[in-house]
This record gives sequence, C-alpha cells and structure tokens, in this order.
Amino acid sequence: EKINDGVRQVVMDLSPIELKELGLYMAIAHGSIAKIAKQANLNYEVTLNGRVEDLERLADATNLAAYRIIQESVTNIIKHAYATRCRITMSIRERGNEQLLILSVQDDGIGLDTKNVEKYFISMRDRALTLNGSLHIRSRFGLRVHALLKQNIVPYDKSVGSTSMLQRALRADLS
Repeated sequence: EKINDGVRQVVMDLSPIELKELGLYMAIAHGSIAKIAKQANLNYEVTLNGRVEDLERLADATNLAAYRIIQESVTNIIKHAYATRCRITMSIRERGNEQLLILSVQDDGIGLDTKNVEKYFISMRDRALTLNGSLHIRSRFGLRVHALLKQNIVPYDKSVGSTSMLQRALRADLS
C-alpha cells in the first residue's frame, strides 16, 4: 500500500509533456484532459481571462500545480458528479509584486455534502498551499473548485516579442 502511494506520488509530480510543449492554456483546452472529458460526453469549456503575456510568465511549479488541480477536478467530475457540463476559467492578474492565477472548475452535477468536504480534496489543497494560495469548494447547483495560486512577478521578456507560438495559438483558439 505504501509503495503504491509512493509510486503514485512520483508519477503525479512528473510534469506532463503537453504542459511543456503547449503551455498551460492549450494543454487544458486541447490536451489529454479535454480529450478525456469529451470521451466522457462532458460539455467541456475553457476560458482565459487576462493577458497571454502574463500566462507565459508563470513558473513551472505554478503551471504544474494548476494543471494537476484541473486534472483532478475533471477526473472527479467524470467519476462522481453525473455532470453534463464542465466549465474551467483561468484568470491571471497582478497584485502588488505577486502574480495571481485563479482557477475555477465548475460542473452541473449532483454536488457533495459540504460537511467534511475538504478531506476529499487534500492533494489539491496542498498544491495550492505550496504556492501560498488557497482552495475553496462550493457545492451548490453542482460543484465548484476555486483555487488561488500565487507567485512573485517575473519580468516580461520583450525579446520574445508579441507573436510567440502560444500567443498565435491562443488568438486562433479564442477567435
């Protein structure tokens, strides 16, 4: 049992290739999580609020935590919620010297009894807390997982320009 838990933890800590190759938004919107949701006949929608340049400045640890929180949320929706819809919103903004990534994963399923609900979301909570963030669960008209992830602001590298591969893909995807 302990060996299985250890192996599971090592696998979960590995960074998915699609996250490195596509970036956070494209990996969530079009990668394996989206494919699994569509295979489960889940109406899957991803929205980005904020500037693409700010999203590109997220640290690897922030990207990985966000990816895993969303991945676990969608997996839970498919397994337990009896939902037909999953809406993911990623909002990025600056506050003082911090960059904030706010994640919201919402479904239209059966929800949960909110008493002791936090015990079901320990790994997500721990990921958020590692980044000085927080995790809140709300069960009303389905279930909503709301995570706040924080990091210090990383200066924007103007040498990258405004037409990176991620920006071109995002513009095409959002239009």
